[in-house]
Amino acid sequence: MNRISRLLPFLLSTLLFLSASGGVQAAVLRFEPTSFSGNPGDTFDVRIIVDPQGEAVGGSDVYIIYDSSQISTTQENVTTSADTFDEYRVTVDDGQVYLSGIFDTPTKSLTQASEMATIKFTLNTASPGTIQFYCDKTQNDTSKIVAADINGENIIECADLTAFSLNGGTRNQMQTGSTTIPTVDPVGSLPGTGGGGQQVVVQQQQQAPQQLMEAGIFENVIGAAVPGIILLAVGIILKILI
Repeated sequence: MNRISRLLPFLLSTLLFLSASGGVQAAVLRFEPTSFSGNPGDTFDVRIIVDPQGEAVGGSDVYIIYDSSQISTTQENVTTSADTFDEYRVTVDDGQVYLSGIFDTPTKSLTQASEMATIKFTLNTASPGTIQFYCDKTQNDTSKIVAADINGENIIECADLTAFSLNGGTRNQMQTGSTTIPTVDPVGSLPGTGGGGQQVVVQQQQQAPQQLMEAGIFENVIGAAVPGIILLAVGIILKILI
């Protein structure tokens, strides 16, 4: 019992350190390649890259938005990479692609820039435009890169994201104009609860749409994993002592 009492302060300090060791907000998403120019009917592939930039990443939610009158894709045209995350969820709606990737155990992490998915688009018009990551850390339903730590902190750096250029469109995500954000069924929702698109204005920064597909998948995984990690650590230490 005395040995346990002596080790208790060390155990508490370790757990406090783990809970306070959130990652630096440095991780980014990017498109590869960064542009495409073509004619109506042409197809092109866009790779979605998760770059931890020195951090350890446990998973990612990615919202990709675009003008569906200019380009189009289908769920069958989204190919996820088994070498990056263990489990994926993919939803394609009018003007939006949602990707979610996680590991099947909290002990795994992503530490190098890796391809999350490849999306094949079809060009509908020859006018200039962009494909963008929707990223607003004040919103829950937004692109996220989640640290592989006890906090599951969102470490994405929205300001460092750049758009994919279509037929000479600007790659700066902070653009003035308007975009149609679709209303998408939340993960796990009942069929038939979705709605139509909604027009929002983007001025100087991306404005939060009123409805996007609910993310939450990764927060739920982290919320379930953290108590298990703490109990596992306590159990191992007690087993050593007893």
